[in-house]
Amino acid sequence: MKSIITRRLVSIIGIVLLTAFVSACGGNSSTSLTGAAAPTQPHKPTPAPSNGFQQLSGANFTINYPVGWQTSHKSQTGGTSGHPATEDIYGFVAPDNITGLHIVRNGDEQAVGGMINTLLGGQFSCSPGDKSVPSQVIVGGVTWVQADLVCMIANNNYEVRELVNSSTTYGQTVIMYGAFQQVTNGAMAPDFAHASDEYFAPMVTSFQFL
Repeated sequence: MKSIITRRLVSIIGIVLLTAFVSACGGNSSTSLTGAAAPTQPHKPTPAPSNGFQQLSGANFTINYPVGWQTSHKSQTGGTSGHPATEDIYGFVAPDNITGLHIVRNGDEQAVGGMINTLLGGQFSCSPGDKSVPSQVIVGGVTWVQADLVCMIANNNYEVRELVNSSTTYGQTVIMYGAFQQVTNGAMAPDFAHASDEYFAPMVTSFQFL
């Protein structure tokens, strides 16, 4: 008598376990035998660059720039000689309105520093600056010609670093950045060395052609 009851209990327990197993399998779409795909995971946006920088996508390039800097973009007819194209000028300017980095895509610069007056919005007298600056530098995996200039702005020395790359793929690209050489008379603008370490170096390093 006891063995019959035991067998019935085992049978009932087995049916309960089998039912639970089948329910579990049927309720999980990722393990369903019907071939249905697992639920799509929500898209996770790409995190913004850290350390107070954010990214901008321009004409065939991307660059990270400091949060809080004013940005501008101007397109105009022009471009590299013999290659009709739209010239794009991008500006990234600090709150002091003078420390900044500028990018010219499809430019037509013929001489070193030839775009300084256009980018800074005035007529400035400039001369060769730090001669120890290497004449070439690798940025974004490509080689750029590099030069350093010193200009006079409001009776203060304003240092400008210029990088130029010319290629059949991207045309001419100019990256130009500058700041006062020294902080004087209580000015809040950072000097060039400080601005280069804190802002310009990370910006240039982040530059990539697309």
